[in-house]
Amino acid sequence: MGALLLPFASSQTVIPAAAWLAPVCLLRFTRNASRGRVAWGAVLLAYAFGIAFGLRNGLAPLPLVGIGLVALVSGLFRSLAYVADRTLAPSLAGIRRSLVFPAAMTGVEWVFALLSPYGSWGSSGYSQAGNLPLLQILSVTGLWGLTFLIHWLAPVVDALLDEKPGPALRPAAAFGVVLAGVLLFGGTRLAFFPPRGNPVPVAAVSLSVSEYDRAFAGWKYREIARASLPERTGLRPQLAAAQELLLARTQAAAQAGARIVSWPESTPVLEEDLDALLEKGGTLARRERLHLVMTPWVIRRTGRFPFVENLSVLVDPEGRVRWRYPKTYPVLGIEEGKFGRGPGIVPQAEIPSGRLASVICQDLDFPGLVRQAGRSRAGLLIGPADDWPAVQTTHAQMAVFRAIENGTSLLRPTNNGISLAVDPQGRILGATGSQAQAAPLLLSALPLSGTTTLYSLAGDWFAYVCLAGLGAVLVIVKRNS
Repeated sequence: MGALLLPFASSQTVIPAAAWLAPVCLLRFTRNASRGRVAWGAVLLAYAFGIAFGLRNGLAPLPLVGIGLVALVSGLFRSLAYVADRTLAPSLAGIRRSLVFPAAMTGVEWVFALLSPYGSWGSSGYSQAGNLPLLQILSVTGLWGLTFLIHWLAPVVDALLDEKPGPALRPAAAFGVVLAGVLLFGGTRLAFFPPRGNPVPVAAVSLSVSEYDRAFAGWKYREIARASLPERTGLRPQLAAAQELLLARTQAAAQAGARIVSWPESTPVLEEDLDALLEKGGTLARRERLHLVMTPWVIRRTGRFPFVENLSVLVDPEGRVRWRYPKTYPVLGIEEGKFGRGPGIVPQAEIPSGRLASVICQDLDFPGLVRQAGRSRAGLLIGPADDWPAVQTTHAQMAVFRAIENGTSLLRPTNNGISLAVDPQGRILGATGSQAQAAPLLLSALPLSGTTTLYSLAGDWFAYVCLAGLGAVLVIVKRNS
């Protein structure tokens, strides 16, 4: 039953309840299995199957062998939480016994997110996207408090099924009180502590799917970087057409009232044409009195890596460039090997209405990087993105988590996906998807005051507490053995 539920616990085709129920079944199986190694292997394969199912339809930009390897490694990590429970939990009783498994799974997911080239992709907390009262816990613990809650249910149910009513009720009561407290906190935060400050008109512009494909489909950036100057010059009209579309839509958004406008990720430009493009953007920003985030993919003229720079560039109403941020985490399987990697410093700029910050696409999947914006109380995080059909819904939902964690509004303009305007508590105030023909334009208004959260200040403290608790239990068990 657990193996059948796992494919619906993360990534695509998510049923939120499956993320809670699958560990209930799997933990009961591992606790009652007569042979520990067989149980561990079965759970490893169950997770590998569920993760591989979630990576179907091209969600992971990897060959079949790569997908299998990712699924097996992910399954191996998560199965370690069941090993820890089977090893340590029998030495404890009551509430303490019920905490071993959720603490182990929280530690495992946190370590995996630190090591994975895809960051927090696949974390169980994302299964609860849309449940805003529950998600407010992100502002305190980040993803890891949600992971803990989801997996705490499993040992609670197991105790209710196996133990005497009195002892079993204590962990159940503790779980119920904590879950009720989390929901009460979230509901109170949403109802009585709305974001402060006057909303500022913002806009996300992008290309339609057909415009994008006509301009960039099938491009081989290494070959273009190595091409002769005449060959590169021949590409200029095709690139300029897409750039002019974005400039024209920026002007339309400004005339509709937007004061901050952002392009989506991926606006290819030849290195020798970058200054001219930024000058056009600066002229438009001066004329319309707006802040404009441009997103050039700068195709260098070189025979050596890196061949492309993936940038977010902020131009202010005076036409000045306020930041030039290179993407920190290129996507393995698509961008790695072609795109250079930035130093991981989130750019920020103070403007009259608040503080702006920016990351690019997959950067939003790395909570530790984005927390730089939360620590400095950025009022608006701008996250240009470029997706594809298999990831567009999940990736947009994941981005909302970063807004809640850091108490910042989020503007996420997206090619080939879902553009979002989100407030600091995760309310989606505007959304539009890429259309085959029609050019998406998202107009909204977002508060830029910024809200200090415990997570933005203390980071992954909850994951550290879980690992420290497991370490203490391990020491106790060894002393008593």
